[in-house]
This record gives sequence, structure tokens and C-alpha cells, in this order.
Amino acid sequence: MNVSDRLSHAREAAFAGRHADALREYVWYHNNALKHEPAQYGVRLSFALGYWIDLAEVYPPARRKLIAIRDRKTRLLIAGKGTRGLFHDVESINRALGEVHATYLLMKQLESNAPALTKQCGDLAIDAIVLANDFEMARRYWPAPESGLLQFSEDLNDDVVRHRRLPPTKAPRLEAFTRIYCDRVRTTMRIAEGLGFQETSDLTREWAVALVNDRRVRLKISKLLFE
Repeated sequence: MNVSDRLSHAREAAFAGRHADALREYVWYHNNALKHEPAQYGVRLSFALGYWIDLAEVYPPARRKLIAIRDRKTRLLIAGKGTRGLFHDVESINRALGEVHATYLLMKQLESNAPALTKQCGDLAIDAIVLANDFEMARRYWPAPESGLLQFSEDLNDDVVRHRRLPPTKAPRLEAFTRIYCDRVRTTMRIAEGLGFQETSDLTREWAVALVNDRRVRLKISKLLFE
């Protein structure tokens, strides 16, 4: 049974009411998936955690177990034994649990305990920092509007070119690229506004549209950012 099969088996167990079996499989997947298939990185921190939370809604031990894993990894980070990957685990679990503010509080601790690590992880925590309205901290870990837009638009334009060259697929790749870009632009705008630079925020939105090369994507971006 490969890693994906283990995750599917966990979901089947949950649907069948075999909650303890499902939890055991989710714990195994979280702890071991990347050892066998590094490509599971994204699934492990998104869909798999979502399935785990679904289980926790009907089986409270699942939530307690996930919190225990989060707390253990948080202690390692605070002790200076962490990595970007470990921080991403904690950030993703906090998000899944609906405890995003815990990521912000962790960043504040790490600024004192492990400042080098915060520089590596600031982009992962930016949503939590912005939600906490700590825009001075956000400015430390997010690129300035001009440099940020140049990098974000370059990434999007490159992704769109590659997408156009690939065979057609049902996977919503273009939609994902567009969403990521708009999320980055909105974050940049929100930080500028929070720092009192409304004009910079307005210009950020305008330039975010102008820097997109593909006409159809540019129109989509314009609609999303100006609606």
C-alpha cells in the first residue's frame, strides 16, 4: 500500500465509523508520508489535515491528538530546534484548527528565541501577522510593494507561459496561479493600508494588473482585484 493509498484507507475508515483506525492512519501519514513520497508535501498540509479535522468533528480524540502534535512541534521551534518545514507544519495545523492567532504569537516568540528562523518563515506566517493587525511586523517579512509586484508578476507570467505549452488538463492550474497572485497582491495592499499608505495600496492594485502579460489573465486579475 503506497502513501496515497494509506490516506484513502484512512478516509474510508472514517466514513465507515472506524474512527480509531482512521486516526491511526492519519497520524502515520502525517509522520511518514514525506519519507516515502516528498511530492505529498502539499497534500499533507492541506487535504490531509482537512480530513483529520472532519474526523475530529465526530471523534474528539482526533482533535486532541492533532493539538498534541502541534504543541510538541511548537516546543521544538521555541527551543531553537526548528526548521522552515517544521514551522510550516505548525502553521498549517493552526490554520486547520482555526487557531491562526497562535501562529502570530509563535512568530513573536521566535523573534526573540530564533530570529534567523523567523526570516525563513515570515512568508508562511504573513496571513496570521496581518490578521493580528501587526503591520510593522508584516513589513519585516513581506517584500516592499515595488519589488514584491515585480517578483509576483514574473512568477505569474512564467507560470502562464508554461501552462499554455502543456497539454490540456482538467486540473485548474491557471485558476490556482491567478488566485495565488491575487492573494499576494491583496496582502501587499493590506499591509500598505495598515501602515497608512492608502495611495500606495491603490497604485499596487493598478500595477498588479498592468504587469500581467497575458490578456485573458490580465482581465481576470482586473475583475478579481477591482470587484
